[in-house]
Amino acid sequence: MSEVSIASHQAKRRQSRISMAETIEFRFIVAVSFAVCLVGFAARRISGRAPKGQSYMQCVRDARASAHAAAGYAFRA
Repeated sequence: MSEVSIASHQAKRRQSRISMAETIEFRFIVAVSFAVCLVGFAARRISGRAPKGQSYMQCVRDARASAHAAAGYAFRA
């Protein structure tokens, strides 16, 4: 390979890599939105508006899925 093609390949790799700061920011957004979603799902369960037969772990899974979805939208905005 020539020097030009190696340099262009390395530049493309640098552009496509997600920086560590973006990763930390995304995880922070997920953590905060998870806490908010978990409180919402717990309040729904306590108030009796949760679907019949829904376990506590299902509430946590739903909160986690909602947090990832919300973080994805917030991160791209």
